[in-house]
Amino acid sequence: MIGSLGDVIFEASEDQIVSLNNQISRSYKAKISEHQAICGPGMLRFQGRDLLEVSFTMTLVSSLIQQTTLKEELDTIKQMFELGEYANLVFGGQVFGEYPFLITELSEESSYFNKEEGGFDVVKLNITLKEYIENPKLYNQLIEQRKMQKNQQVTEENQDDIENEQKEAVNNDNSK
Repeated sequence: MIGSLGDVIFEASEDQIVSLNNQISRSYKAKISEHQAICGPGMLRFQGRDLLEVSFTMTLVSSLIQQTTLKEELDTIKQMFELGEYANLVFGGQVFGEYPFLITELSEESSYFNKEEGGFDVVKLNITLKEYIENPKLYNQLIEQRKMQKNQQVTEENQDDIENEQKEAVNNDNSK
């Protein structure tokens, strides 16, 4: 198994190949508000970050899917989209990002119609996921906690610097 997104399993084995194409992209954006001044330059204000967005392409080929069918794989992905299901995105046993993802956009390109089977043999999917934070209040508390830890760490480092400077000053006075 290469990874998964809920019930969608990315794998490459003798029996089945359902995998991403070679690229995955992540988009990080900040929420910035701009305040216009009547005179002079305006002011920017950071208001947190937007939800993380991930995009990738999958190509499903019917001859490479043995355990299920191309239609079943496609239906699993479409059902996640239709029902608004969110799930962790996992690669190599490691969770991608801190929070689960929701499919926000799904585009499909079908090619090579198989008239014997009554469907297409190759389906290319462009999938866009967005981070799903179920409890924003809990997330905000976590961010505040991280800020406090960082400030405490900076304060401790400053305290160490002050103590070192004082020791140096005392040593310099004693050597005179």
